[in-house]
Amino acid sequence: MLLDFGASREYSRKFTDIYIQIIKAAADGNTQAVLDYSRTLGFLTGYESKVSLYFSCFILTPLTSE
Repeated sequence: MLLDFGASREYSRKFTDIYIQIIKAAADGNTQAVLDYSRTLGFLTGYESKVSLYFSCFILTPLTSE
């Protein structure tokens, strides 16, 4: 279960496993893996601009940095 501002929702094990891989890839600085896993979950469509892809990775940096 992921929590967001007090709201909760059930997610499948497959979804949460891949979501965790996105966070781990971001923490490791592996932007390609972040993008690949994001596409797998449908967060990205493949039609994003390079700037959009950059910010898709950049936005996770504060969440995963020490």
